[in-house]
Amino acid sequence: MKMGPVFFLAALPAMATAAQAQTQTSVGVGVGTVRFAGGSSFSAVSLSPAAQFVAPSYFLGLNGSLSALRDGVWASQGRADFWTARPVALGAGIAGSTRSDGVASGSAYAIAELTLVRARGGVALGAGGVSGAIEDTARITALRLRARGWWQPSPNAPQLSLSVESTAFPGGWYTDLLAGATVSRT
Repeated sequence: MKMGPVFFLAALPAMATAAQAQTQTSVGVGVGTVRFAGGSSFSAVSLSPAAQFVAPSYFLGLNGSLSALRDGVWASQGRADFWTARPVALGAGIAGSTRSDGVASGSAYAIAELTLVRARGGVALGAGGVSGAIEDTARITALRLRARGWWQPSPNAPQLSLSVESTAFPGGWYTDLLAGATVSRT
């Protein structure tokens, strides 16, 4: 199977402090080199637009990537994520990728979370499902569990966060652990 460069873009929610939605857009352009075992390599050019819409009760992130590979092959990826906190926190997303020489994949997820929010932090526990497929293979659907917490010691301190997300694939669990610190300045 031919493989080209893989570009991962994540829509990361920003803190929304105003009562109205905030919008953020960007476009990235880059050049990279892919190296293979045995010494061969090629360069790729990529264009990556992204947009985020953030409000106190929802987040919508859209992003993508279009890459020119060798031999006139094009690769593209796209992703959309949505999250809302009313009345129960619900998150959903869809992603897909394709190449002009025929390899495609896609996935979708949905998760519901119970949240407990206090003045300086909170916790959330959630469960849902994820489904994905790669061209010419069987689709897989799996259980996804998530636990997250966040805390901001004082108004001027960074917001600290920790997230553990596990997916039950056939034959085992795959777990992501993510820790972070967010600084907001106005």
